[in-house]
Amino acid sequence: MIFVGIDLGQHGGIAWIDDTLIPTSIGTHITLPELRPMPEDIKEKFEILQGIATTCHKGERQYEKCILTMEDIQIYTNQNINVEAYQSLYQEMGMFHAWGYILGMEIKKVHPRTWQNKMNCLPLQGKQKAKAMAGQNLEEAKGWDREYGSKGLALREAKKRFLGVNLIAPGGKVPHDGIIDALLIAEYSRREYQHVASIS
Repeated sequence: MIFVGIDLGQHGGIAWIDDTLIPTSIGTHITLPELRPMPEDIKEKFEILQGIATTCHKGERQYEKCILTMEDIQIYTNQNINVEAYQSLYQEMGMFHAWGYILGMEIKKVHPRTWQNKMNCLPLQGKQKAKAMAGQNLEEAKGWDREYGSKGLALREAKKRFLGVNLIAPGGKVPHDGIIDALLIAEYSRREYQHVASIS
């Protein structure tokens, strides 16, 4: 199977991995993933998905299926909602859903906290976060958030699970948050739907 992870949005990403297991000197690992920052161009987004589907159904190896997993969009009533941003996200989700269906993919959605919990990158919230950050000045708090917030934890997990994988987008200088999240969503999908023992 091929597992596609999509982190929606302008700064999102697309990642895909397959179910091939290969032995290495430090144990058994899946083959290296393919990663892309989310393109701005709609046609380019479709072409990436089309290329994945072609690999799945017509490549040298005939895969059983291709599962596309997207992060479900969450709207919180206590936040100031940017209506245009949410409209754009829903439009993008609808496009990927339709394209995936047309290309013969199985479509899944996952709550952000569900995949973050499964991938060990669920950040502290509420009282737990307040307790951990107690007594820190502003700069210390910012550093703590970079290290232990959702993005810092996701980066750590991605580096641990995919040794040597380049998480920096072309032309970038730092790891790309959208690529990282998409990769971990794809790995969540593999663990959830492949029904094999997890790699830890």
